[in-house]
Amino acid sequence: MKKKSLQIVLQALNRLAELPGRNAKEAVIRTTMNNPDVNDLFKRVVVYACDSFMKYKTTSVPYFEGSRVADLELAFSFLERLASQRGTTDAEIKELGMLSSVDKETNEVFNRIVTKDLRVGLGVKTWKKFITTLPLHEVMLCDDNMDRFIKEIDGQFDNITTSIKLDGARNWAVVHPNYVVHLSRNGKEYPNCGKFDRSLLVAARQLVEDHGFSWPVKFDGEINPKAEYGRDFDKVMTQLRRLKDVDPSVFEFAVFDVVDPDQRFTLRERYEILSEVLNINVGDDGDVYLLEHLFDYGYTCEQDIYDHLEIVIEAGHEGLVLKKTDGVYELRRSKGWLKVKKFYTVDLAVIGWEYGKKKNAEKLGVLVCSRTFMKPGMINPITVKVNVGSGYDDMERDLYMTETPEVIEVKYQDVTKDGSLRFPVFVKVRDDLDPEEVKAVIFT
Repeated sequence: MKKKSLQIVLQALNRLAELPGRNAKEAVIRTTMNNPDVNDLFKRVVVYACDSFMKYKTTSVPYFEGSRVADLELAFSFLERLASQRGTTDAEIKELGMLSSVDKETNEVFNRIVTKDLRVGLGVKTWKKFITTLPLHEVMLCDDNMDRFIKEIDGQFDNITTSIKLDGARNWAVVHPNYVVHLSRNGKEYPNCGKFDRSLLVAARQLVEDHGFSWPVKFDGEINPKAEYGRDFDKVMTQLRRLKDVDPSVFEFAVFDVVDPDQRFTLRERYEILSEVLNINVGDDGDVYLLEHLFDYGYTCEQDIYDHLEIVIEAGHEGLVLKKTDGVYELRRSKGWLKVKKFYTVDLAVIGWEYGKKKNAEKLGVLVCSRTFMKPGMINPITVKVNVGSGYDDMERDLYMTETPEVIEVKYQDVTKDGSLRFPVFVKVRDDLDPEEVKAVIFT
C-alpha cells in the first residue's frame, strides 16, 4: 500500500509561489480548498506552518532515503510533540527526518513547516480568510497621533497613565502550563529567553488560579539591553537571534501588560494584578520586572506632556508612552496608547540602494524605502520612495551595499505634502519585523 505523501501539497505551494498577485494566489487557494484530494492535507500543512504559537526548535529536517519508519501521520504528531516542549535534541530532529522521509517532496514541506515559511509570499492574515480557526499573533500597538489620543480620553488628562518609552525588542511571552514561547511583534521566536521562564511560569499559574486568566497566559513587554551594557539595541538583537555562544546576561525583560482577551480589567487593574504576581516571582537576578507606570503624574494639558517629554529625554530615555488609565487591552493599534518622542519613527521596507556623492561616491549614499499612504478623498493609496541618506557610519555604508537590510527604523521630523518624510534619518535595522507586513501598512 502506497504511503500518504505531501507531493500534491508541494505542487500547490509551488504553483502559488509562481503567481505574481495576491488575487491570483487567493483564487488558487480556493480551488485547492475545494479539491477533496488535497483539502485536508493542505489545511494541516498551512496550520502547522502558520500557527505562530507552534514552534519546533529546529530550522531543518534531514532526509533519509528509503526510511522504513516514514509515516505522515506520525510525523505530524511528532511536530505537535516538539511544539509542546522547551527544546529539541539532535536525536529528535533525526527522528522527525526519518518520519517525514516518505519522499523528498514530503520532507521538503516539513522543512518549510519548521522554518514557518511556506515560500508563497502570503501572510497569516491572508491564510486566515480560508482557515478561520488559524490563530493570529496580534499585539496592542501605540498610535502616534496626539489629537486622536486626547479625543479618546475625552480631554480628561487625569485619565492618563505614563511610562518611559523603552528602546528594545517587543516580546510576547506566551506561557503554557509547562513551557514558554517568546515571540517578536511579528511572531518570530526568540530562542534565547529561557532565563525568564521560571518566573513567568509561576506568575502565570497565579494569574490562572487567583485571577481567572486562561492558558496560555500572554505577558506583553520589552526585552532591553541592561544599563551596564550601554543600552545597545543591536547587542540585544544579536544575542536574541544567536544560535550558539549566547550571552543572555546582556538583556532583561520589562513586562508592561498582560493580555486580557475578555477585556475584564482596566489598565490600572491589570497593573495592580501584575504588581502582585511579579513582585513575588521575579527572576533570580531580577531580570524579569514590571515596568514602572505613573498613574498620577499630574498632567492638566498637552503642554504638560511635552514638558515631561523634555525631562525624560534629558535623562537619556527615548520618549514617553501614554495610556488610557481605564482602557482595556486591544489586539490592534489602539487610540488608547500613544508614543511621544522628539522625533517620529517609522519602520520602512527597503527596496534598494544608491551610491552617494563626493566622499561617498564609492559607498552607499541612500537606502531607498517605500511608504504607502492614503489622503482624505483619495480612492486608491499611493506608494512613494523615501531616500534615507543620513545616520550611517562608514562601516554601515560599506556593509549595506552587499548585505542590504529588508526593514529599517527611520526617524523623521514631519511628513511632506507628497507623502514622503522630511529629514529621514537611519536609526537601526529591524530584523525582527516581516518586510511583507511592513510593505502592507497604509499610512493616513
